[in-house]
Amino acid sequence: MEKNSKYKVIINVFACPTIERYRNEILKINETWRPTAEAMGVKVLFFFGEEGTDLIDDNYIYLPNVQNDYDSASYKQYLGLKHIYENYNAEFIFSCGTDTFINIKHLLSYLDRLEYGKKLYIGGHDNTRQIGDKSVYFHCGGAGVIITNKILEELYPQLDTIQNQWRVICEQYELYNLIAACDVSISYFLINIGVEVVTNTNFHSCNYLGYRYDGVACCKDIININTLISCHQMRLNDFDNFQKIIDTNSYAINNKYIKLCNTSSDINEHLPTLCQLATECNSILELGVRGVVSSWAFASGLLLASDTVSDTARKPLLFLNDLEVCNISELLDNTKDLNIEIKYQWINCLDLDFTNTFDMVFIDTWHIYGQLKRELEKFSKIANKYIVMHDTTVDEYEGETIRGGLDAQKQSEESGFPIEEILQGLGKAIDEFLINNPNWILKKKYTNNNGLTILEKLIDGVK
Repeated sequence: MEKNSKYKVIINVFACPTIERYRNEILKINETWRPTAEAMGVKVLFFFGEEGTDLIDDNYIYLPNVQNDYDSASYKQYLGLKHIYENYNAEFIFSCGTDTFINIKHLLSYLDRLEYGKKLYIGGHDNTRQIGDKSVYFHCGGAGVIITNKILEELYPQLDTIQNQWRVICEQYELYNLIAACDVSISYFLINIGVEVVTNTNFHSCNYLGYRYDGVACCKDIININTLISCHQMRLNDFDNFQKIIDTNSYAINNKYIKLCNTSSDINEHLPTLCQLATECNSILELGVRGVVSSWAFASGLLLASDTVSDTARKPLLFLNDLEVCNISELLDNTKDLNIEIKYQWINCLDLDFTNTFDMVFIDTWHIYGQLKRELEKFSKIANKYIVMHDTTVDEYEGETIRGGLDAQKQSEESGFPIEEILQGLGKAIDEFLINNPNWILKKKYTNNNGLTILEKLIDGVK
């Protein structure tokens, strides 16, 4: 083994390779944050139950007499710590499950500021449990728990039996639901040996966007991916998306996007949909930039989808257009060094002239029948995949001229549109377009947050 080799940190991952979901998480760790860890000298060890699988690697340790189930996590945690103490020399030991994502660079930067010679119990997303007459503080284990070598040295004599000791304590107080709670159990024993508790708000027991598996918002208002060290409840696509953010160094873009998702507006509820659609594209034309909100969702999605190349010809393109000049300086500043190209032109969109096509065209301009009718006719010819329109519920039957109490006669004179085309809403234009263009279908129609309608183009009759 490598007892004489010193590591800054060793990651102790308790895992179940015989269960498909957890096996997939193991493989996803191997695809995402583990390569960075090993490149930076961080050892990643996976501790399994005794049942053999085809996962064979020096970093996969099969533990005798241990099962592969949820209740086995505590045994794997403690026996993993025992194995690490006996075979390696690490300043810090980070224990977590397989749905945890660790930003290795942020972790190492943080640990550089701490003294491993002290008895430090490190983590975050704190909570408490009542154990008899004790209120026990603990770091939520989902985000991972870190202990120093000094603690491991003192804890080592108990590691073979510590989980059985914990079971007795839980049964004594009829806290059966805590028997498998490895984060509560380790805290209980650590506090008894007099550790220093170190709390960091960059450990989160929810995913990188601040949400739990069930979709409930947890830390969405406070999570900061610029500084995030670890997060939990990560689905496989979350692993991929967050790794992409790290690889492209697009923290600022995604922080802004997340903030806008969580800030009430007439479009914030649709931003995740726009971002997801953007991940399927390499070029987007945004008609109607307004206050520069949807633009951040598009930039975020394009970066998630982009190849990490510097060749300008292959960069994803976001082309912004509005009738009025829009303040996009923040967007330009935050994308100038990233793998994305931002172009813009502030004129009537009906006067735009393109020789190229776009994978998606987003329309959020003048919400009347006459305008959208002409936009669909013009831009459907250069749209490869999607046409997306906002405000299709609030202005579905009557145009925004009526909603806003505006002068239709004056608008007719200025635009050259017949008054009846100004007074009618967007729904008629969409319906007519779909009837006259069978190569386009309605993919999805959302009625919340003013409405959002997505049209999808058929290629040879296929989506």
